[in-house]
Amino acid sequence: QWRSAGRLRQLAEVWAERRFEGDEEIFERLWAWRQQDRHLYTWGSDLRAKLIGQRREIYRVFAARVAVRYRYVCVEAMDLRKMAEHGEAEDEAPMPPPQRGLRQMAALSVLRQCLASALRKRGGELVKVDPKHTTLACHVCGHINRFDAGLMVLHRCEHCHTLWDQDRNAAINLLRRGTGRARSAS
Repeated sequence: QWRSAGRLRQLAEVWAERRFEGDEEIFERLWAWRQQDRHLYTWGSDLRAKLIGQRREIYRVFAARVAVRYRYVCVEAMDLRKMAEHGEAEDEAPMPPPQRGLRQMAALSVLRQCLASALRKRGGELVKVDPKHTTLACHVCGHINRFDAGLMVLHRCEHCHTLWDQDRNAAINLLRRGTGRARSAS
């Protein structure tokens, strides 16, 4: 009935200060649970911190390799905070909890920071590009296609009939926009 480990922990704390005669057996059980809960919480927190550190190191090593190979890296200029937000209750199709957690687990902002730092150290640049229509615009003819990018990986352009993978198409569009910006800044 408590439905909250926090409320049970709070009961144990209050009860520890207000013991009464005859409560030994039940209090000992509650206190043993509280100790185990504290241990598991600490273990979980330490593990989370370790995994976050490992993720950062993986991103740092990856970014260093990229910075050695490329002078410019093009990424979409999007507000990653909006991606991490939970959808409104009125949203037609709210994102399932496992997918919501994965957005934060991937920590795209940390990857972007590692890339920017590594590129800066080697004289390169992280170029942020307008993300508008990067997936929908055909990299061959420029036509803006209308299709459900969430359902289709491959798409045939409605205008020039070129078949392309939407991720490769978006990458080509980003590269073209980004290298144009990088060259004009040089």
